[in-house]
Amino acid sequence: MVRKLEWNELSVTVELPDLGPVFQIDAINRGNNISFTSDGSAFLVNPGVYILRAKGKSMPGKNASLGNIKLNEFSAPLPSGFDTGVKLKPEANADPYPSTDLFTVQKSRSQLVIMNPDWNNYKISYPAGDSLMEISISDSVKGKMFAWQLFAGGLPDLKELDTLQLQVNASTPASFRIGLVDMNGTSYYRQCTTDATGMISIPLSSLVPGKTLLLPRPYPGFQPLWFDSKITGALSVSSIDKLEFIFISDGIPRTISIGRISLQ
Repeated sequence: MVRKLEWNELSVTVELPDLGPVFQIDAINRGNNISFTSDGSAFLVNPGVYILRAKGKSMPGKNASLGNIKLNEFSAPLPSGFDTGVKLKPEANADPYPSTDLFTVQKSRSQLVIMNPDWNNYKISYPAGDSLMEISISDSVKGKMFAWQLFAGGLPDLKELDTLQLQVNASTPASFRIGLVDMNGTSYYRQCTTDATGMISIPLSSLVPGKTLLLPRPYPGFQPLWFDSKITGALSVSSIDKLEFIFISDGIPRTISIGRISLQ
């Protein structure tokens, strides 16, 4: 399980007879402008795609292809996550009944890792002054899975935080899974159903340990979609790493609205 992604400069040494000790290094992926001549010693590069050219050799076009692959193809998640050694501390005059937000649309929407089975029929919007996330489902195909995860680590180790509070509603009652994934990759979850109140309270003690959905989805697609840590101990608030939302369609078109999700 990946808890934190960092991009750093790496020292690279290349020794190829046909390249020679002095060669040109040019980045060709989008947004990467590194270009210099190696003097035969180690050199520093950031994550990306680079062309190494022997002295006197011409530079291929940035859109050149090698078979079905363009030379400048590059994809990597941006740096994200939380320092495993950092814990948030409550204020000195903290509320004796504290709460901490795990998800609010305004703060969280840009950090969501989403698995959408059908972008045409599972449309995502953020109405109500950017205070709700709405998933509008327009088809009747059963079994499609819509899910998202969000980094939620670095929480204070407060025993008072013992309830997961959800603001979730739907145009027709919808069953979904909400989970808290810990640092071991165990998802402590509960299957819930929306009701007319739009509010669901879940004691953390009622969450069941189980498999965790792997997002971003592993590629190629034949790789396992779920991770089973086989660890079944009790959930600790300080070990929470991610918030996880999973909906599997029952074939009924509907709109699901998600507001604030917090620990209280």
